[in-house]
Amino acid sequence: MASNRRHIAILTNPRSLSTALEFSFKSRDDTAVIHELYGARHWFGTEGPPEILPHLPKTKGYTFAEVKQRLANDQQETPITVWKETSVTFPLDKEFYPKHYTPIFLIRDPRYSIMSYRKLCLAFTDGKRENVPYGGGFIQLRKIYDWITKEVCPDPVVIDAHELSRHPKEILTAVCEKIGIEFKDSMLHWKQNNNDHWDPVWKCLAMKAYTNVMQSQGFIPKEEQEDIEFPESIRDSIMAAIPIYESLYAKLDDGSRVGTGISHHISDIGAGAIAKQTTVPSSTLSSQSRGERSKKPTEKCLQYALETRQRERNRLTSQLRNGMKRILRSLDE
Repeated sequence: MASNRRHIAILTNPRSLSTALEFSFKSRDDTAVIHELYGARHWFGTEGPPEILPHLPKTKGYTFAEVKQRLANDQQETPITVWKETSVTFPLDKEFYPKHYTPIFLIRDPRYSIMSYRKLCLAFTDGKRENVPYGGGFIQLRKIYDWITKEVCPDPVVIDAHELSRHPKEILTAVCEKIGIEFKDSMLHWKQNNNDHWDPVWKCLAMKAYTNVMQSQGFIPKEEQEDIEFPESIRDSIMAAIPIYESLYAKLDDGSRVGTGISHHISDIGAGAIAKQTTVPSSTLSSQSRGERSKKPTEKCLQYALETRQRERNRLTSQLRNGMKRILRSLDE
């Protein structure tokens, strides 16, 4: 492994436009890209695929040790290698992260990433199972971020997916500058079905899990819907992810904040309850094109936060009541 080669890792929660960012780097003539090797271990490896998709074929060559060795002994001939991985399939053990990779963290508002993840799970199980990890991958991503900042890179790049989709040139220019490579205009466009670098095991999922990005030829501005009916099954998961998303969003560099339409605030309205005090980030290049989103609290999120607070209050009241009963019984004895 030549010392002058660059290695970059894209680490993300699922359904955060990470494959679009992967395709963006692949469009460079000086870059090779590696797609989710730990993800391949999780879904296809002989160590056992998850029960949600038991029909996926088991394939040799994707144990933790084998993936670790492959990343450590990268044999690409290009000056730059970019490896992308999602937090839910990444092993939460720092020994499996190759420390010669410069990290980039990509995040997306959990209200939309978790909804998208739920939709994907339902599609793969004929509507029978959601199986969305609690927190939608944000809990794992925060753990990864914490130990990487301690042991690998104290100030890693953080990108917001919504911002990236709307202003890719400005954000990618800033990102490339920070990680020490030259920005190239080719990063803004790619061919359809731009996944010939994937390991063959991924081909069976390409058109079902990656339909939109496979048909894309560049970044498509995300216009996130504000008034969403969040199913009961993922409300707590979204609320658990929001403060983590906010904490990582606060790490964004100024170069990743294009325009002045961003307003993020968190209101702690009770034990364990977090209320989102703004809508999804909105960025603009000029006041004429701003179309700034409402900064009022999203009604649905506030409603769910209040419900969470009420459940927490009921739980604490029950604990207090039971505690008083035990004290009274002991006094009687």
